[in-house]
Amino acid sequence: MKVTFIITSLSLGGAETFICNLVDKLKLKGVDVSLIVLMGKNQIRPLDNINITYLNIKKSNPITWFMAIRNILLEFRNKKTDIIHANMFHAIILSRILIPFIPCKYLISSFHNNKEKSAFRMFLYRLTDKLSTINTNVSQGAVNDYLLYKVCSPKKLITMYNGIPLENFKYSKKARDTLRKELNLHDNDIVIINVGRFTEAKGQLELIHAFHKVHQKNNKIRLILLGDGEMKDRIANKIEQLQLKEKIFTPGFKKNISDFLSASDLFILSSQWEGFGLVLAEAMSCKLPIISTNVGGTTEVLQNNGIYALSPSSSDLADSLEFFLTLSIDNVNKYIEGAYNHVIDNFDIDHIAVKWIAIYNDLLKNNI
Repeated sequence: MKVTFIITSLSLGGAETFICNLVDKLKLKGVDVSLIVLMGKNQIRPLDNINITYLNIKKSNPITWFMAIRNILLEFRNKKTDIIHANMFHAIILSRILIPFIPCKYLISSFHNNKEKSAFRMFLYRLTDKLSTINTNVSQGAVNDYLLYKVCSPKKLITMYNGIPLENFKYSKKARDTLRKELNLHDNDIVIINVGRFTEAKGQLELIHAFHKVHQKNNKIRLILLGDGEMKDRIANKIEQLQLKEKIFTPGFKKNISDFLSASDLFILSSQWEGFGLVLAEAMSCKLPIISTNVGGTTEVLQNNGIYALSPSSSDLADSLEFFLTLSIDNVNKYIEGAYNHVIDNFDIDHIAVKWIAIYNDLLKNNI
């Protein structure tokens, strides 16, 4: 079985991380996989020896788009593929446009959010839906939103959860002690962590305001914002404006996410919208208690094993943080145990890969 993944970019993000992990698992299970990357910074990549084609498209440069189309058509002309598996907006639209000219019968379009940035993007999904064999999204909540927007036919849209390599996300006392020492954190400091791209969708500015409010009442709390992105300067300016440079750490993009999770005492997901919330599963696997906004698929990942902010606003995030700080150790441990068991049972990348192989086989047998 030959499956070609097409993805918009391999920049830092939950969807990109999941695809890299999924490709690795599929290859280990005997699937012949390759990857085509359209554009963007290549901050991550699959660990295994995967054939990757980088097209280096510049969004505003039509010449690079024409060259990419030519290269894709040539690639599929020279080597057969059974299934094209497209992920994220640009990759999905380009794949749908090209599929009539490619000797491949099956196209899977995998969405990774509960809405796109603009109504025009949703319109393009709707316009090109007939060119996709099946569509998937990463949570039932995201599926319901796409059906509400009439993005695609209900008969062609299914829920496929993302997953994580559980072996890479384990609590480490050694990593905790080492990293807290490096950051000059004390034993009685309460370290909160948020992991994600610095974008409007991830809500770091709201979280900073919430932290500022609670810090005025409890000066033992600290905040780590792990990530990078387009709002990096705005976030840095807000931290300086609120005089929190000694209390909020922004170490940038780091590959040892598990170490930072182990060094922390609480994970907060402040997303304004979210398809799945892969980092929630990572934090749960590292046995961190969770505060999350109730958006997209977050309730399916966390269920009743954490605290939900009433809204993504800074005031509601602050209220949730203040409530957490009043909890007993026993109550916190109940949340941790429930979350850990849930992620083990439902979001192991190995099990997710098996489900994808079943879908690929059903397609090839014309059962979908």
